[in-house]
Amino acid sequence: MSALGELWSGFTAVPRGAGLILRRPELRRLAALPAVVSGVLFVAVVGLCWWLLPGLLERWWPGLAGGHFLARLLAAVAGVAAGVLAFVFGSGLVAQPFLDPLAGATEQVLGAAPAAERFSARAMLRELALAGWDVAFDLTAFVALQVLLLATWLVPGAGWLHPVLGWLVTVWLAAMEMATPALARHGLHGPARWRALGRRRWRGLGLGVAVTLLLLVPLLQLLTLPVAVVAGTLVVCEAEPVRQETT
Repeated sequence: MSALGELWSGFTAVPRGAGLILRRPELRRLAALPAVVSGVLFVAVVGLCWWLLPGLLERWWPGLAGGHFLARLLAAVAGVAAGVLAFVFGSGLVAQPFLDPLAGATEQVLGAAPAAERFSARAMLRELALAGWDVAFDLTAFVALQVLLLATWLVPGAGWLHPVLGWLVTVWLAAMEMATPALARHGLHGPARWRALGRRRWRGLGLGVAVTLLLLVPLLQLLTLPVAVVAGTLVVCEAEPVRQETT
């Protein structure tokens, strides 16, 4: 498949994932709790920015004192941006106990499920610890990439690259977080996940674009996490067999 075809396949994984949830009762049941968790997290972050940032903006930028609407507008924009980042980095960690069963059920529907492990409290704690490691790794990579992107402002005429490359970084991280539950089920954590998704880079970018755009649509944020995780599982399972690697 061409790069454009793989990009389109990754992008359409989101509507295909939504259709899969609607058609399969077992996926609908497992999607309910992640939807609630991610929705509450997103709304909470946006709400905090809406109520707290105007006062901070007016304190740091006194000229806004007479422009309360502008302060609110800037707070709303910052709130949405913060909500996207909270979704990307927070939802996977907070909702992790609910995402693994959803990814597993999706793999069963696709006929690509690995051997299931017997449930135990130790295994659950181990998975939570590994999820924390994955989020910490991705957050560190995100910060490092943002620092590198600041260098574009040092090159005359290259400042426009910062928002473009910054968008691509956000898109890639969104795809990574949504593919992580499926990758983790195959024993891939930390940088091994990046290598695995790198082999599906165009599908991953398509997935990330679709997820990021979905997060910008009011109210649809409440449904984004379960749909995106199912879509991420489709991207992982449809391209090639997942290879075990050393993390």
